[in-house]
Amino acid sequence: MGKKQHSKDRMFITKTEWATEWGGAKKKEVAASFKRLPFYCCALTFLPFEDPVCTADGSVFDLMSIIPYIKKFGKHPVTGAPLKQEDLIPLTFHKNSDGEFQCPVLNKVFTEFTHIVAVKTTGNVFCYEVGRHKLSRVFSLMLCFILS
Repeated sequence: MGKKQHSKDRMFITKTEWATEWGGAKKKEVAASFKRLPFYCCALTFLPFEDPVCTADGSVFDLMSIIPYIKKFGKHPVTGAPLKQEDLIPLTFHKNSDGEFQCPVLNKVFTEFTHIVAVKTTGNVFCYEVGRHKLSRVFSLMLCFILS
């Protein structure tokens, strides 16, 4: 038997193949982990907001920090697109008795995993479940955008 075309075809995986190609431990690439900004923080200063405003793409800013930035640069800090003061939408968050942000309809406290939406015309902030189930007719008439 000579060494022809298929002489290296084996019906098993060798130790080298197992370690380097299909199985075994491999070196993991070190990548910077992505961490989402909490919903109650300004996307420009990374601090909790006091007067929240939002853009159409869902970026939330503090009013006192975004106005000087827009006057100086005239651009969106996150996307780099042109931005004017008229494009900012003031947001109305509802707080419970403990001072935590919550949905005014369902009374569910917002967490980092809550899907939050805001009505573009009024700036009121709700859980996504409210738009899907309880106020579907109202939400379909108004323009909504996603915050987180």
